[in-house]
Amino acid sequence: MAEDGEGEYDKAIVDIGSSAVKFGLSSQGDFVTEPLLTGGPAGIMKQVPGSSGLEDSYVGQKAADPKTRGLLNLTSPVVRGGCPTAEDFDGLSSILRDSVYAGSQGVKDGENTKFLLTVPTLCPWSHRIQLAKFHFEEYNTPALALFNQAVLSCRATGAYTGVFMDIGHGVTQTVPVFAGYAIPSAMRRTAFGGADLDSHMQRLLMQEGVSFTTTAEMQVVRGIKEEHAFVAADPEQEFATATAPANMTLPDGTSISLTKSRFLVAEPLFNPEIMGRQMPGLQGLITESAFACPMDVRLELMKNIYVSGGTSVMPGLCSRLQSEARKMCDVATVKNSDDENRKNNVWLGGLQMAQMYTEDSQTWITNAEWKDVGENIVFRKGTDRYFDTPASS
Repeated sequence: MAEDGEGEYDKAIVDIGSSAVKFGLSSQGDFVTEPLLTGGPAGIMKQVPGSSGLEDSYVGQKAADPKTRGLLNLTSPVVRGGCPTAEDFDGLSSILRDSVYAGSQGVKDGENTKFLLTVPTLCPWSHRIQLAKFHFEEYNTPALALFNQAVLSCRATGAYTGVFMDIGHGVTQTVPVFAGYAIPSAMRRTAFGGADLDSHMQRLLMQEGVSFTTTAEMQVVRGIKEEHAFVAADPEQEFATATAPANMTLPDGTSISLTKSRFLVAEPLFNPEIMGRQMPGLQGLITESAFACPMDVRLELMKNIYVSGGTSVMPGLCSRLQSEARKMCDVATVKNSDDENRKNNVWLGGLQMAQMYTEDSQTWITNAEWKDVGENIVFRKGTDRYFDTPASS
């Protein structure tokens, strides 16, 4: 909230992914996570006796609640980093308004809160404009900033040179940074991420004799992947050996034993053609991004590879990624540790940015600019730079 006599405002950092939104105030330094799900009663439930108590619509955590999600037809309003239709953006707005901001006293009075929002690399302009319009017109925020997610992840690591890859639920993106400055022309993005692995896991589980079909059951599949999947150092050797099974109990009490699906699910990350997708794998995306940069910085970039995002915390991913990248460039080095906190790097980078920038920063779109210029102001203020000064050393 505004500080007396100083004209300072609290800043809300809102990291909008494809599966969840992370929200927190800079004054508190912590965040909450809300699922990006909307849902209404599935068609058949309207005919089931006793289902009259269901609400017409559920958003966020209420939609994801295991007690009710089986009765709903679930959808995510954010697909591949954007809202494809006006109806999808209405769903995102409902989650932000009714689930995320409603619980924050600071955001209820939007005039006292600036918003720092995250967007993926090469995010559609329409999505940026929709976000700006929602926050300016509904919350009358004094200022708003739109930051590239991979750039924020870069900021969170404290590194000043390298290729920064964010592997999210719907999008994988890379940003090469040299001496503290991102190189926008070499940024890359593919519409591939954790959601695709969920679909692959669904098929693998079917081969093991377990079928998941409804939207609610896909949430169970995702949970299985997150809890039991890993990346094999050598998939051929892993396939030839007897993989230790992982036993688990499904919500209906059925027990299943997971074997080869535990490591096969991650293979499309390195070879998307397994799923019929004609695009580079993670190692190809990194190399393509680095080699789109000037020749004299390429090796330095490949020696400093950082990964972040929810999918990146899958056990064994960093070491396998380094092994695959070295087949394309023998100096490739993934610098990440096994710290699971890297899945929150985008929000943490946003927190640092929010604390760093002052009111007169050229990064922020002010309410006055929005009213004077209109939505075109979104095109003028860049989001794909790394705003920092390299260490003096």
